[in-house]
Formats: sequence, C-alpha cells, structure tokens
Amino acid sequence: MKQFLHLVPILVLLQVACLLVCSIGNRLRGLPQPRAFTLFTALIFLATWPPLSWVATGSLEWWYSTNPLPAGDAGAIVILSGAAAPPRPHRPVAHLGRDSYARCRHGAWLYKSWRPLPVLVCGGRPEASAEANTLAAYMKEFLAAEGVPPENIIEEGRSATTYENARFAAELLRERGLLEIALGTDGWHMPRAAASFRARGLKVIPAPCTLRSASFDGPLSGWLPSHHALVQNERVLHEWLGLAWYLLSGRL
Repeated sequence: MKQFLHLVPILVLLQVACLLVCSIGNRLRGLPQPRAFTLFTALIFLATWPPLSWVATGSLEWWYSTNPLPAGDAGAIVILSGAAAPPRPHRPVAHLGRDSYARCRHGAWLYKSWRPLPVLVCGGRPEASAEANTLAAYMKEFLAAEGVPPENIIEEGRSATTYENARFAAELLRERGLLEIALGTDGWHMPRAAASFRARGLKVIPAPCTLRSASFDGPLSGWLPSHHALVQNERVLHEWLGLAWYLLSGRL
C-alpha cells in the first residue's frame, strides 16, 4: 500500500483537471455544475495540501519552543517508542522505525549534550510472538550504541499505547523517586503524551524530537499535493481524536 502513496499527487492533480474539464463542459452546454464532484475534489485536495497539513500540525506543536534544550530541571529522560522491525534471518539486528529512531537519537543527544540523566524507554512487544523482544529492549540497544551507558537505561516493556506508556513508566519512575521528566517524542504526539504523564502525577518538561510545523518548505513543491501531507493529516486527526477519547474515558 505504501508504494501507491507516491501516486497521490498525480491522482489529485488529475482529479482537479477532470473537475475543470467537466465544469467548463457543463457551463458551455448550460448544464448544472457537479456539486458533489466539486466537494469531493476539494476535500481530497485539502487532505493532501501541505499548507493545510502545516497548519493542522501546528495546532499540536506551536505550544513548544524550537530550542532543543529542555527549559527546566528533570530527574530522568523518558523516550516513547514508535515502530520497529524485529530481527529476521536476513536482518540480524532490529531496525528502528523513523519515529523510534528520531526519538532515540534525540534522547541520546540530550543525555550527552544536556544532562546525563537516567533514560527510561517505553514500548512493549511489536509482535504477538513471545519470541519477539520489546521495543524498549531495541531502543536500549540503540541508545547503548549511541554512547548512553546501559546501566543508566531503564526499560518499560509492557506498554502498547500512549496511556500505558505513562501508566507503566510512572510506576518505575516513582520507585526511583523520579517525579520530574524530560519527555521525548514527536511534537505532534506531545500534547497527548505529556497530558498522560501529568495525569499520573509527574511534572513534564516537553523535549520534542521533531517539530514539523517549525517552518514551511517551499516554494513550488510546498504548495502542490503531497502524500506526506496526507499521512501527516491522518496523524493529526488521530491525535485530536485520541485526546478527545482520553478526556471522555477519564484517562486525563
């Protein structure tokens, strides 16, 4: 399915071209304009339009500073997992997904460039198989390779959701008397993640590893439909719906 995403810009532009031809043809023949087709095309165009994606992402990210150093004191650095590809016969080591990779790289940078604090990594098994290791274990391996001492890394390997990240991590942090954390995740994920940790009674200092809305890329390519915009709009929608669900279900 992912390989077809690259066709999104072409398909959207073809849709717009078909709408223009249809509209002009109907006008010349005195026929009514295709309102449903027009609305459908407009929705598809907006869903794949980078400026809208930038604004939508900003609704989650513009609360955070672009300064990469956390503004405050903390007793630990907490890194939330994303995706990872477990080892296979043809791939002897786990490959972190883009989100997990970016979060771990930023966490390692914070450890070395900001403060050498205990690092807690969150993430359960990426697969149902009992033989698969946890995301936290894969992240620990990566952080150790980046120069973070293994004895300074705490694994939380039970969670499968953001809510469980906060719930299980809070238990480990309280056991160690660590009640103030620098939280590492993507900027668009930060509002729900930070709120989940605060709901567990922890003080959270946001330390986003990415801020996609910090700048708008252009000139021309940034105004054309993009599959990246479509994927990012889906993430934003997921986060706002997730925030609403967490509030309604009493998780925040």
